[in-house]
Amino acid sequence: RSLCDWSSDVCSSDLTAITRTSAGSGYASFPTPAVSAPTTAGGVQATATVQQMFVSGVTIQSGGTGYTVNDTLTVSGGTPATSAATLTVTSVSGGVVTGVSVLAGNSYTALPANPVNVTGGTGSGATFNLTYGVSAGFTITNAGSGYVEQPTVSFSGGGGSGAAAYATVGSTTVFRSLADNLSFQTAEIGRAHV
Repeated sequence: RSLCDWSSDVCSSDLTAITRTSAGSGYASFPTPAVSAPTTAGGVQATATVQQMFVSGVTIQSGGTGYTVNDTLTVSGGTPATSAATLTVTSVSGGVVTGVSVLAGNSYTALPANPVNVTGGTGSGATFNLTYGVSAGFTITNAGSGYVEQPTVSFSGGGGSGAAAYATVGSTTVFRSLADNLSFQTAEIGRAHV
């Protein structure tokens, strides 16, 4: 029997953290994380949002003119968490970009709109479509209540796939007994027998 059956104050808890285990890929916008509801009667389901996304992929919208291999291009627009993402030109044909890769996929709190413009390099006029992965930070907008067991976290929307994370609830110890009775001593509630 669980002590939660004896007193919900012993082990019911709220959400304290979300930890990303996979960034996923192919996202065009912020996905929505969903935390599973608590199993405790009267519990409140926690909610959270993704704080940042990082550039994980790029395709060419327009190759522009005058570019050379190894040009470094800086993405315009959006709100970088630190500095803007950069791209590297990997191949050209007559100055038109035919190949590009992500050099530094820095994180954004607001994503630049596709197709993105760029600055830098030897040419002009190239535009690109970016895709994103989920960065590690989450904002818990409602910590919920009544969680006894670890909730699951899933992601929806954003156009991509593969993002994964797990949730952590408060660190209160949960005692469980395989026998019919369990006795224990605590400073706060004295001796208990269930």
